[in-house]
Amino acid sequence: MQTPNHLKVTQWQADRLATSHRDLLNHPRYHAATEYFLCDVYAAKDFSLRDQQIERVHAKLQTLLPRHMVAPLSDALTLNQLSQELDERLARMLFDEMGADHIDEANYCAAYRRCDNGELRARQIDLTEKLGQDLDGLIHKPLIKSLLMMSRLPAKLAGLEELQQSLERGFAAFQAMHGAQEFIDLIVARERQFMTRILSGDPHPFAAVGAAAPFDQAD
Repeated sequence: MQTPNHLKVTQWQADRLATSHRDLLNHPRYHAATEYFLCDVYAAKDFSLRDQQIERVHAKLQTLLPRHMVAPLSDALTLNQLSQELDERLARMLFDEMGADHIDEANYCAAYRRCDNGELRARQIDLTEKLGQDLDGLIHKPLIKSLLMMSRLPAKLAGLEELQQSLERGFAAFQAMHGAQEFIDLIVARERQFMTRILSGDPHPFAAVGAAAPFDQAD
């Protein structure tokens, strides 16, 4: 269960992500996919019920659904669980160990470094990349839209309506891009740069540089 301080960290990071990728949010081609990542994959709300549902039915899903449908669900679960663990650790560091009473760029980055979990942070970005690639691959599978529609009623009856809707939103968002690799590469390159800059002690790690520069919306 997420703590209030955990949710403060999650909200701060969600706001930061929206700011860092605002050009993608404003881009007609990438808006829906960016919103999906912000609102479904990483958002300032408690996904514990959804995650428990995924864990409860994951083995059954593997017997009922094609592997290419199960993979994005498994990736989303793993990513969200890891993100929650990282947020909880950072919240304890920031509020309990460092005694902060608010979050800003400076104390967030200091707590991030003091947590000393760069490998897990890198894995978080790797999982984001894999989830995007799985969703991009999903849209090319035959009859996938029909399979998604056919699974609505069983999902509702099993109490998995939220999970089903999340997968459908991801599918629709990636289908609308007509090719997601550039989008995935942009998100991942930016987040890796930000992580590197935080760990190196940059006082303003979220400023746009290099591959993190604003995307050309004329495309």
